[in-house]
Amino acid sequence: MPYENHLAGSEGAAIEYIEELIDKGRHLLGIKEHPGKTSEFVEWKQRIDTFVIRKYSENSFQWKQIRRTVVIPKWFDPKIHGKIEETGLVLTDAQESDRKKAFDLYKEGIDKFIAILNGIKDDIEISGLPSKPNLRSSPTDKAGNTIFSINPQFNQIQNQSQEQKMHLRVSIKEVRKTVEDILDNKQDIEKANKMLDELEKEAKEKKPKWSTAKKAAEMFLSFGRDAFISLLPVLLQVYGIIPPTP
Repeated sequence: MPYENHLAGSEGAAIEYIEELIDKGRHLLGIKEHPGKTSEFVEWKQRIDTFVIRKYSENSFQWKQIRRTVVIPKWFDPKIHGKIEETGLVLTDAQESDRKKAFDLYKEGIDKFIAILNGIKDDIEISGLPSKPNLRSSPTDKAGNTIFSINPQFNQIQNQSQEQKMHLRVSIKEVRKTVEDILDNKQDIEKANKMLDELEKEAKEKKPKWSTAKKAAEMFLSFGRDAFISLLPVLLQVYGIIPPTP
C-alpha cells in the first residue's frame, strides 16, 4: 500500500498496511551483523511512529511501548559496532562484547516492534479501529488551533488492556524460545507451539475454556520441569490461576 494512503479509514486498509510493516521488519532482521542506522530502518521506524500516533495518540500504550524500545543505543559507534570488514579494525575483547550487545539490542528491538504491530493487527481484527478519544473540552491556543483535552480515565482503561495483551504476547514468545532450547523432538516442539496458539486464542474469549488450561499444563509437565515453569506466567495471565495437575 502506498505510504500516503496508510491512514485510509477502512480496517482492511489498516491491516494491510500493518502487515506490510511487519514484513519489512522481518526483512530487517535477515542480517548477520549490525547494519547501523540505515535510511531503510529510519523510514520504517518513521512509518510506524506516524501510524501509531495518528491512530492511537501519543498517550496510548502502543506509543509508549515504541518509545521505550531501544534498537540503536546512544553509545553505538558504526566504525566499531557496525560493519567492519572494510576498515580492517582489530577489536579488543571489550569492544567485541559491546559489538555483540549492540547487535542483540538491534534484533530484540526490531522483534519487539514486530510484536507491537502484531498486537495492533489483532486488536483491529477483533475490535476494529480505535474509537475517537473522549474529549472533555476544545480550547484553542494563541494561534487559534484547537487543543483537545483527552479524558485520562479513557486512556488508562485502554492502556491497561493493551498492556495485558502485550505482556501475554511477550510471555508466549519466551515460552516458545524455552521449548526450542530444551526439547530435541521436533514433533514435541510443534505440539507445544500449537498448544500455545490455542492459549493465545483462549485469551481473546470472554470465558477461556478450563479444559484448554488443564491440557496445556499436563502437556508441558510431560516435557519436564523447565518447560512447565516457563508456561506458568501464560496460564496466570490467561486464567488468573494455575490448574491442578496429576
